[in-house]
Amino acid sequence: MSPSSRNKPLFLLILLVIPLFLFSCDKAPLVVRLSDEQLVMTIGEVHRIIAIVEPANAADNTVIWSVVSNGLNNNVVSIEKDGTVTAMSEGFVYVVASCGDVSTMCGITVDSAAASGSHEGTTADNW
Repeated sequence: MSPSSRNKPLFLLILLVIPLFLFSCDKAPLVVRLSDEQLVMTIGEVHRIIAIVEPANAADNTVIWSVVSNGLNNNVVSIEKDGTVTAMSEGFVYVVASCGDVSTMCGITVDSAAASGSHEGTTADNW
């Protein structure tokens, strides 16, 4: 058996194992993108914000939603697990979408006098 033919099985094994290892590794989320960067809502209005985690094959793409306010009014909006926001009282807050160590936010102004359905930026319906 020649030296080159003895190494052939090892070479083939390496060619098969390395790609499997690279594609099976868990990938951490790198970016969370939202359908809206800013919203202007009226009290009682409901709007769904869509979050997309990248890369698409991240090991965990679970989005955790939270609301951050300036502390003066903590009841400006409520947020559901699916990104549905309900405007409850006047004020300004950030809705934060987090996945792993990355997060992004959408600023929301709730105004009782704003025209119903007025959204600044892109809406979930056309995103």
